[in-house]
Parts: sequence; structure tokens; C-alpha cells
Amino acid sequence: MNQQEIKFRAWDMYNEKMIYDVCVIGDMVYKIDNNNAKHITTPVGYDAIIPMQYTGLKDKNGKEICEGDIVEYKNFKRNELFLVKKIAGGFIVITQKEDKSKLPIYDCLAERQTQSWIEQQKVIGNLYENPELLKT
Repeated sequence: MNQQEIKFRAWDMYNEKMIYDVCVIGDMVYKIDNNNAKHITTPVGYDAIIPMQYTGLKDKNGKEICEGDIVEYKNFKRNELFLVKKIAGGFIVITQKEDKSKLPIYDCLAERQTQSWIEQQKVIGNLYENPELLKT
């Protein structure tokens, strides 16, 4: 099993924008200075933003998949949208019918099966920038 890269992005609720390259330490979220990855700037404030962790997986276009992303599944029979959520011990994708379909995408036991499935799908947005995608 490969070691998962730990990365975060965060949704800034006040400015309604995504912040990339953030670091979560305790209850604080920090923006990492792009000029020096080890330098951490002023805290953005944990209550004002929602951190989202990278799953360690990429979609069919090479885009990193993070919690909160909306993944589109297409085949000849149907199109379906899945939301990536973090749970204790990993990540799952859930359909709009949350109680019916929960598929682990990063789990030691099922990693190979689900990783190949998710990497064939496409990230089309996320819960915060594109909430209309999940409305039925």
C-alpha cells in the first residue's frame, strides 16, 4: 500500500472562495506561503473556513479528489453524481440517496477496487462552489 499524501484546501465561508495550500494544526488553519512551503502565514481562522482533505486519488483527468468534491459517474445506462465525504478511517462517496449507496474510496481492505473505479470518474465541482449540482 502506498503512503497517502496529506494535503488540504479550505472553503472560506465569508469570502465564498476556495483557499488552496492550507495546513491544519489543531483547531487552526494556516495558508502556506507558495514561495516557501515551510513558511506558514497568519491563521485564516478555523471557524470561518471548512478544511477539506485530499483523498490521495485523482480523477480520470488527473485532478486531485478532495472531500467535498462532486464526482460524475457515466455509463451507457445512467449518469449519477457522488459526493466525497470523510469518515473515521478514510473517505466514502455517497449518492444523492445517501442512505442507500456508500462506497469506500480509501480503505485498506477495498483500496484497489474502489481506487480504480474513482480514478475512471470525473470531478465536476464541489459542494461549496457548485451546490446546485446536488439539487434534484
